[in-house]
Amino acid sequence: MTATTLRASDVGYRVDRRDVLTDVSVRAVAGEPLAMVGASGAGKSTLLAILGGLLVPDRGLVTFDDQPVRQPAVRDRIGLVLQNYGLVDVFTAWENVAIALQSRGHDRAEIESRTSAQLAALGLADVAQQPADALSGGQRQRVAVARALIVEPAVVLADEPTAELDAENRAIVLDALLAAAQRGAIVVVASHDPEVAARCAAQVRLADGMVVDTTASTWQGTAGN
Repeated sequence: MTATTLRASDVGYRVDRRDVLTDVSVRAVAGEPLAMVGASGAGKSTLLAILGGLLVPDRGLVTFDDQPVRQPAVRDRIGLVLQNYGLVDVFTAWENVAIALQSRGHDRAEIESRTSAQLAALGLADVAQQPADALSGGQRQRVAVARALIVEPAVVLADEPTAELDAENRAIVLDALLAAAQRGAIVVVASHDPEVAARCAAQVRLADGMVVDTTASTWQGTAGN
């Protein structure tokens, strides 16, 4: 049986006549977390947004199991963790996570149970009822991760998900992302964090909007290694 695949083929993207991405081809496979690494400005965030269907490439194609990623049926299966978090500031942490289930029609009991469990898993139980704008940057980051993971998406795309976290919470978030890969999700993480990259199955290095290296790691497929 062929593994579920997210693929960018010869993708190009320009902003103000400047090439942000040039002929980028990337393949991410279910169960094998992929790290995109590179200096600031290398094109990681832009590529992640294109993989998630938030941006339309000027050239090339992005597909999920051979279906265009911008199709609504595909985009609904993608969980995104953005650098700006994308939270509703006046909503509590709990509400920001629960809304992902509410929008998919889950019943109240399931929403309450799953939301509370997801927040607890990411060390956020004690701030669940605080509004998002009262949370620290690291707490907001973990709420964004919780919201992306709670619907058990087929694809998880995370942009610098550990950037503002201490060592303990970085490990919690990374374990949660790797657990998503273990259950069969495609997980792609853009990160400057060498620990994140080392714990992924493979790394793609970008520089000046181009893929310059692809490296397999010694990842064993279990969180906590």
